[in-house]
Amino acid sequence: MKSYARVLFLFVVSAALALVGLVAARPQPAAAAGLALDASTPAVVKKAGKTLTTASFTPPAGSVLVISAQSNGNSDVKSISVSDNLSSHLPYTQVQAKGNTTNDVYAKLYWAPVTTSRAMTVTATIGGNNGDYGMLTVLVFTGANTAAPIGASGGGRGATGVISDSYTSTAAGSWGWLTTGDWAQKGVPTVPSTETVQASYNVSGEDSFAIIKRNATTATAGTPVTMSTTAPTSGARITHIYFEVVPATASEPAAPTITSLSASPASVPSGNSSTLSWSVNGSPTPTLTIDNGVGDVTGLTAKAVSPTQTTTYTLTAANSEGTVSATTTVTVTAPDTTKPSKPTGLSATAVSSSQINLSWTASTDNVGVTGYRIYRGGTQVGTSPTTNYTDAGLTPSTTYSYTVAAYDAAGNVSDQSTAASATTQAATSNGPEPNGWYAGDIHVHRSCGGSAESVSSIKQKMDAEDLRFIALLADCGNGEVQNPTTDLPLVNGQDASISTATRTVHWDTEWHWDATYTQYPHQALGGHLVNLGETSARQIWDEMPSTVINQVHSQGGISGFAHMEYLPSGIPNSLDCCTPVEYPVEVALGAADFVSEDVTNTGDTGIEAYYKLLNTGFRPGFAAGTDYPCGINVIGSRLTYANVGNGSVTYKNWISAIKSGKTVISRNGHNEFLNMTVNGSAGPGDEVRLASAGSVPVSVTWTAKQSYTGQLQLVQNGEVIASKSATVTAGSPVTLTANVDFAKSGWVAARRMNSDGQDHQVHTAAAFVLVNDAPIRASADDAQFYIDWMDNLLTKTSPGGPWNKYYPTELAAAQARYQQAKTVFQQRKAEASGPAAPVVSSFTASPGTIFQGQPATLSWAITGNPAPTVTINNGIGDVSGRSSITVSPTQTTTYTLTATNSLGTVTKTTTVTVSTTQNDPQSIFTTQTPATSTTDGVPYELGTRFTSASSGQITAIRFYKAANESDTHTGRIWSSSGQQLASVVFTGESASGWQQQLLATPLPITANTEYLVTVNTGNGYYATTDGGLGSQITSGDLKTVVGSNGRYGPVGSYPTSSWQNSNYFRDVVFTR
Repeated sequence: MKSYARVLFLFVVSAALALVGLVAARPQPAAAAGLALDASTPAVVKKAGKTLTTASFTPPAGSVLVISAQSNGNSDVKSISVSDNLSSHLPYTQVQAKGNTTNDVYAKLYWAPVTTSRAMTVTATIGGNNGDYGMLTVLVFTGANTAAPIGASGGGRGATGVISDSYTSTAAGSWGWLTTGDWAQKGVPTVPSTETVQASYNVSGEDSFAIIKRNATTATAGTPVTMSTTAPTSGARITHIYFEVVPATASEPAAPTITSLSASPASVPSGNSSTLSWSVNGSPTPTLTIDNGVGDVTGLTAKAVSPTQTTTYTLTAANSEGTVSATTTVTVTAPDTTKPSKPTGLSATAVSSSQINLSWTASTDNVGVTGYRIYRGGTQVGTSPTTNYTDAGLTPSTTYSYTVAAYDAAGNVSDQSTAASATTQAATSNGPEPNGWYAGDIHVHRSCGGSAESVSSIKQKMDAEDLRFIALLADCGNGEVQNPTTDLPLVNGQDASISTATRTVHWDTEWHWDATYTQYPHQALGGHLVNLGETSARQIWDEMPSTVINQVHSQGGISGFAHMEYLPSGIPNSLDCCTPVEYPVEVALGAADFVSEDVTNTGDTGIEAYYKLLNTGFRPGFAAGTDYPCGINVIGSRLTYANVGNGSVTYKNWISAIKSGKTVISRNGHNEFLNMTVNGSAGPGDEVRLASAGSVPVSVTWTAKQSYTGQLQLVQNGEVIASKSATVTAGSPVTLTANVDFAKSGWVAARRMNSDGQDHQVHTAAAFVLVNDAPIRASADDAQFYIDWMDNLLTKTSPGGPWNKYYPTELAAAQARYQQAKTVFQQRKAEASGPAAPVVSSFTASPGTIFQGQPATLSWAITGNPAPTVTINNGIGDVSGRSSITVSPTQTTTYTLTATNSLGTVTKTTTVTVSTTQNDPQSIFTTQTPATSTTDGVPYELGTRFTSASSGQITAIRFYKAANESDTHTGRIWSSSGQQLASVVFTGESASGWQQQLLATPLPITANTEYLVTVNTGNGYYATTDGGLGSQITSGDLKTVVGSNGRYGPVGSYPTSSWQNSNYFRDVVFTR
């Protein structure tokens, strides 16, 4: 939509203004036609000086900012510019500039669309002397036209009396707004009673002005709108800035255009109909008529006609902007009454248990055959434009009889052909798997960033590969594989309508915000999640995979990591699009239900990761899919066999078997299978229980649809224990058997490798053998591998780390999960390492000092095998299996933790000091000291963000002075919005170390409210510890804020920048 700017700004030379700030309630007008002034609109700013800045505000995504910036000064105004404080600035469009740079008055009108909701400020900068005066108005509109929101705009002026300006509305449903100011300082302008005022700002005093709103929502395009103000007294100098905001539904008036008009068919036999179709543009919507008895067709795009003779039809389109016509002709021929010849040679062939293919010899017709009607058992079931037809979705072992008849364009139908019959095949699998196992692809998309493939085409490919199930994944991530609005509504928990009795297509989702794909608005570290069995879906952004997994679980579905084959052999140090970096976190914490391979049929790093998880006692499901069409062009070439046993063959039961680990995966399509049995009857996902150490017989049979050569292997706890090189054929299975010893609990699986022993092609999930019901702890080294993995995540995501950027808001929660997973792996390692007496590596209280009624958290870390019984005295009791507890002692208390197992007992103590004096002074930093002192060659305002758990007052400001620091220091307290609340100049400073200065008047602060304490650097030197505020520091009531802390900025201003959460040691003295 093009802009409607028709600008008529007029301004008046005005007297000098006194410095004043305006604070007013935000307007809350009612929305009309979707257009509304949002509650985030900040107060107007009017003052002397070269810089005007709004308070912080947060406009919603999809809104539009409209900005009026005016200057009136001492005949030296040079320019006006508008900017914001965002790291990626909004794109401002200047609608008009009025006045000039040599007189007293200059003004500009801007607008900008808001795509992402962020806290921000807007600043107008006036080029000239500090004696210039300005007024800055920022309005936030929702429901506005984000392409060109400004219609008519302009300004006017006058003296005593009613000052009126008018414009012509450019769009229905628009809103008119007026900014008016008395630059001559004569008083407050008023509004005539004839005006409709919905929101206004008035401030009494020498600098007075008002903002009013005129609701023009009932006006249509072209309606005059008047904006009026009454000047306060003689000599007042009033400036009007008015503009019209256009709603998103607005369109510019335009004469009609007929872009197409046609008749189909253009020639018809007498008595038949033809459809007239057209396309017309214009605003307002044109009235449409067609002659020759058709009449008014406004609002239609097609109309059927049945002329009795050749007729030319004229379409006329008219609106207030003009009239246009176009014609088309329908030629009438003599009626066709000859029917086509009867089709011959009909044959019916059953190609599967659910499909019969038909073919026949073509009919003839005097004009031409249009198509054929297909009848099954005398009932029409379809049509075909060719001499072939596929009848699918049939019942196995059932006889069906068919006939066909030809028809032409005139509706003449031939006699039906001689009948042909066929019987569908029995419902036995054509694949290599036994009964109860069903093959499917868990990872299929309609596109990979290109044009979307139809579901019917995907279904045909599914048929060709003989798959029982496919999970067709809509994109609930970044939108790369398909516009989420297209497919996500189809995720409803039901099979797709194209499914048949023997083929199930089921809509589900994949969540991915690729770590390295910066073309999308977000990136996530964790990896891709395949979500199966959801009942509803939406596009979701979150920094943590666990949030998405929890949502899937809440709908009864399962969620697992894709692309395990992308894993490196060691711990990842770099990122790509898809590596599942956080898979061990969510498996260890019980969130992820399965892991899966896809895309390639080479490499074994994915299966090695699966082995490590099994060796540390976890049992994730194991699956495979293709990720079609992303890098692979055959659906089902990587697939999952799942064993539903005697249960119903449903999608829900199939994915339930995946979660339970009752699977075999193939990287060679639906062509071969491994049937493993353990102890006679157990299979993948099952348990065999032994009362004591012993051996169990294991057998694996390799079946295939054709000839393959490779190595058949049995794997126990990740090690090959039996192997056989062989060639399998369709009629000759290959079997490998072994007696497998289990001295302690473990697992066993089977795999078919290439002839060189590399690159598994078929692999069973594990079966589990428990000795004396002990858990599987097969490898302390594998547990240590994951401990190192967790340390890598903790390091790389910490402030200053290369992966920290992936957690702008949820770092604390993410690192808490990493730490929890690390603790799990540490416990598994201890258990895998053999019996061990308890070790209490830590027992702490945080905070160590509290006031009466406040809580403290006791935390500990304990290892031991078997797992120790853990108790704490002073009424707490048994805390086994936990790592922390909250206490609220009424007096100073020493707690003793006792850990006991069969190999020993160990104790450790910690003390919580309870202060009985509520007014004891508190500070943030008690024992911390700077790591270094430095300078950047320029002075800064340095600060610390903090909150207090209790309301109270700040009595003094502290800072740590570097040894080479000098000059005057001023301490300041700020609100989180940037308002300075208190300040004090330091006197009597020592050469270095902590300096403290009392405030003249203590500053009251509110509990759980963010504040910022700052002290400037004097000559530019300062003390610092890089990353010192990366984790929260708690001292009594006081806590530092995590994230974007350690603020710096120009001296005397509210600092907004931070670097690596550095601690600059700016502090307060607080009392309750």
